Amino acid sequence: MHDLQRIQIPFIGRSEAIITITAWLTDPSCRLVTIAGPLGSGTTRLAHHIASHMRDAFPHAMFNVMLGHIQHPDDLLSAISEGLPFHMSHHHYDLHTQLLKRLQAKQQWHALLLLDQFDVQPNNVQLISELLTANANLSLLITAQEPLGLPEEYVLTLAGLSYHTDATIETEALHLFEERLQLYRSHQGALQNRAALAALI
Repeated sequence: MHDLQRIQIPFIGRSEAIITITAWLTDPSCRLVTIAGPLGSGTTRLAHHIASHMRDAFPHAMFNVMLGHIQHPDDLLSAISEGLPFHMSHHHYDLHTQLLKRLQAKQQWHALLLLDQFDVQPNNVQLISELLTANANLSLLITAQEPLGLPEEYVLTLAGLSYHTDATIETEALHLFEERLQLYRSHQGALQNRAALAALI
């Protein structure tokens, strides 16, 4: 744990994106939302912020699976299986079948599965389609560098925060900078390493 984790960082900007994605996820006809953008564009933080405010919409379960550590596409299945509260048989060779059967048995769920830093590969995209088919009440919120390309997918592509060359005009980018500067000044003693400071900025 580095110093930053002890500091509460407010979420700044992306108000239109938050409203849009929240509306999509509360629409029963929308079960797959992808926040697309390059690494460092804020897709992860936005997804976590939205998910943290949607517990009432998904009363049965919310699951978060971080995928950034995956080295091989085949590891996606294992990561999702480990992120869900299912008892998988280690002696059973077909993890894929086990996962789909357990999802099929949980039709009473109204659950949200957040998959962060998803790698858009054909086999991975196929698995997402199968998850949605297996459980009619499962919704997926995905962050990725590009859309998955599935017909049922709702996509929001992140651009930079709004800004203006005139610094007297209030914009999201200016607001973010001012908030981060104030936070830095109030926690200089805690921010004792470059990693913590970089994450703050």
